[in-house]
Amino acid sequence: MTVVEGGSLAVEAPRPGVCVVYVTGLLDQALATRLARVLDERLHPALRHVLVDLAGVDRMEPGSVPLLRSAIRIAGRRRVSLHLTGAGALGAHLGVRDRRVLAEFAAFPTVPAALAVLAAAHRHGRPGPGPR
Repeated sequence: MTVVEGGSLAVEAPRPGVCVVYVTGLLDQALATRLARVLDERLHPALRHVLVDLAGVDRMEPGSVPLLRSAIRIAGRRRVSLHLTGAGALGAHLGVRDRRVLAEFAAFPTVPAALAVLAAAHRHGRPGPGPR
């Protein structure tokens, strides 16, 4: 687990080709930057999907949401789809600009819901949802 001031990141690989990054606490600029670095370090050719779970985020610092775009760019360069989970509750606390940034991500309500969709797509020979 990586802890940066008021927030933390934890990474797990629930199945081959999928990585989940759990973000908890305060999502500030430092933690958003650390998330991008963790993704850059963890992405490898066998990885197809990264889920960034924001369900444990209790608040977001202004300016941190646009930094998540760097995570999209990093994943895209490596041909990995990046998806958000658990971000629905955050939208009510964000400004219009930040909500637009979050809308750029493929999103699921929960990690289990995302894993189910990705597994079904894999069974049917489809790559699964990609970035919007």
